[in-house]
Amino acid sequence: MTPWHERPSEVVNLLNPAFCSLVIRAFCSGYKTVSNTGPSIVLTPIVLPLALHGPTRNAMPATSRTKFASWLLESEVVRINLPVRIERLVPYTREAMIFGLHHGILGMENDIVDPQTIPIRGFSFQRETESATCIAMSERLGKLVASAGSAATIYSLLGIAP
Repeated sequence: MTPWHERPSEVVNLLNPAFCSLVIRAFCSGYKTVSNTGPSIVLTPIVLPLALHGPTRNAMPATSRTKFASWLLESEVVRINLPVRIERLVPYTREAMIFGLHHGILGMENDIVDPQTIPIRGFSFQRETESATCIAMSERLGKLVASAGSAATIYSLLGIAP
């Protein structure tokens, strides 16, 4: 990874580990509301490429009642360059996971990522900001993915190998 002070401002603002760990936490929270357990760590690489990608967020269904497979069939934009996006964002996902685990934003037991419920001081987003939208869409994505089946099924639906 590039040292923090040498990263472009866009990367510092959008892909900083604190924000990305909150995006992953929102995904895990949404996932847990449907499945009563957090997602497998194997699913974490798909979170940032889907939740932070503007066209994918815009294609997100209005309700989590939509089936994941149906959404993917209706929204081809989701899978465009997805393997490349995942590959490029894996280092940031890893960095966010380490940050989240270290700061109590995320927990992990037996490869299951658990969203922690501790209050985060000084954390708030205005409702209509892109940051708030990323968090909200990540939670909805977690709900969609939780009802789609195993990690292998989800990766298969996305057309990629884990």
